[in-house]
Amino acid sequence: RIGSHALRRKLLANQTSMIGSHGTVTRTLQPDGMVRISGELWQARTSGGHIAAGARVVVVAQDGLRLIVRLAETAK
Repeated sequence: RIGSHALRRKLLANQTSMIGSHGTVTRTLQPDGMVRISGELWQARTSGGHIAAGARVVVVAQDGLRLIVRLAETAK
């Protein structure tokens, strides 16, 4: 059942659709790690420093199947 549900979901791999997406870091980015976006795990990289697991990030670019992310701004 889980597999059939996954097959019916809309794919997120379209490069233009990923930019601007928000997610959560699941494996610390230093600079490489993993993020979860819309329930899917993605390899990701940050352009500077490191981002701890649990932090919210936003996708700014995509390099093949690797997402380039930055720390999401928090609401004030």
